[in-house]
Amino acid sequence: MKIPYLKILLSLLVTAIIIISCVENHVMPVFNYGSIYVTSDPSGAQIIFNDENTGKVTPDSIIDISAGEYTIMLKLNAFKDTTFSVTVNQNSQTTEDIYLIETNPKAKIVITSNPSGAQIYLNDENTGKITPATFDNLERGNYAIKLKLALYDDAIEQIVVTKDQTVNKNISMAIAGSSGTLNVTSEPSGALISLNGENTGKLT
Repeated sequence: MKIPYLKILLSLLVTAIIIISCVENHVMPVFNYGSIYVTSDPSGAQIIFNDENTGKVTPDSIIDISAGEYTIMLKLNAFKDTTFSVTVNQNSQTTEDIYLIETNPKAKIVITSNPSGAQIYLNDENTGKITPATFDNLERGNYAIKLKLALYDDAIEQIVVTKDQTVNKNISMAIAGSSGTLNVTSEPSGALISLNGENTGKLT
């Protein structure tokens, strides 16, 4: 009857020796976890992890994740939802930097004039609008603006839209006939010409 007890004691002794050996050799358990650090441009996007709302916004980390493949969605007002896959490795951090795309990536031009009330032509087409006015949903590119107003010279300006932005353009209009050419002659010729008390450096 003593033999079974001896076997049990021997088994316990062997187990104890193995445990002591592991401790002495600093053998530590391996944790199969990793983390994800997510940033976005612009920041402040809601982080959806495997279809579950994390309650976090970018930039932020998701920690204590088992190694494997996961899906993340970023949500932000005025920007398209962005979904991507990420691989998590054990005992390491994976970083994802995501550029968000606007849902309405169009340019806007706001045109004002001095004086106001000028008829607006955009790329030689009558828009039917008068200043001040706003033009939405414009593609990137070059735009020729012409303003027409009674008693004023036509005003022409070029606007280059290089990115999805709002361009504010204020145009000052000149009174018609407010500029011209003055011919001065004298007898005899060769007289120095002054205009409004200032020497022009010119002779008759």
